Amino acid sequence: MLPLPQPTRVKSAINRMSRGWLFLLNLQTRVNFVTDSDALVGVFGTLSCQTRHMNSSANYSRTICIPARNEAKTIGSVVLSLKKAINQRSNFDCEVLVIDDRSNDRTAEIAQECGATVVSTRTLCRKFGGSNGKGDAIYASLVSCTSDLIAWVDGDLGEMEPAKILQMFDPLESDPRVQLVKGGFMRWVNGSEGEEGRVTALTARPLLDLLHPSFNFLSQPLSGMFAARRNVVGALWLDYDYGVDIGIALDIFQMYGSSSITEVNLGYISHRQRPIAQLAITASNVARAIVSRAGISNSVVRDFEFRRSPALGRFAIGEAKQFVTSS
Repeated sequence: MLPLPQPTRVKSAINRMSRGWLFLLNLQTRVNFVTDSDALVGVFGTLSCQTRHMNSSANYSRTICIPARNEAKTIGSVVLSLKKAINQRSNFDCEVLVIDDRSNDRTAEIAQECGATVVSTRTLCRKFGGSNGKGDAIYASLVSCTSDLIAWVDGDLGEMEPAKILQMFDPLESDPRVQLVKGGFMRWVNGSEGEEGRVTALTARPLLDLLHPSFNFLSQPLSGMFAARRNVVGALWLDYDYGVDIGIALDIFQMYGSSSITEVNLGYISHRQRPIAQLAITASNVARAIVSRAGISNSVVRDFEFRRSPALGRFAIGEAKQFVTSS
């Protein structure tokens, strides 16, 4: 009788299998749309970033994207606070883009009145299927702007420090190795400091410790506040739903290593607390994204039912601009 494989060997084999899947999928993606000039940036993105970094006079283009659904109560203050912080920072040009994800309130109108550019996923998704959630809102932002660097910010923020949110761009501009910057923050709930998010504590951390033990250096692994290079995120197979944030982080970690991800302290941020029923859906999405990236056989195959092919190359450059409502 053959001896059973040791757990460490099994884990090592799983990790190798996961990296192999990611390498093959992204290689196929890059070959498929190598004729698109935007896709060439995806193929040679890291080299491009290094070259630009060596030229101190080169400037990055930046966009802050705010995925929002029915955030009429908060979207105005979020947009105005960010635009004020942008104006106060010298030599810092940055577009503010609101991705209106099928809101049935005045989210889009208020955002536009406050000076943001607005994109509707309801209109845009007719090109590539119905909108399924946050992942599709991020997908929409990738095809709706052409900036080098994109930061994603939640639309339901109450108290925040907008100047610190802009700091998520800094590591991407100063270090060519960095591909993703996560925003870490202290939760402010009902006027007092809150504990770690429930989905993070009860779902994400146990699964990450079990399946991705080396991915343990972020204080907020599920943070929806992050910045990245557009050509890098645009080459990934994005989850449709709430699995998108951790999915992006794990994919970049497995492709580029731990030095490619860093974290910026955003200070205190207040969010609206969601009911357990909504959190259950989020937890399910997050669990699927984490498990599938551990290379566990059936989940890897089935997981691609919940992902979109890479955004860059799906549209001709600038084609999505027809769906944009300018400020």
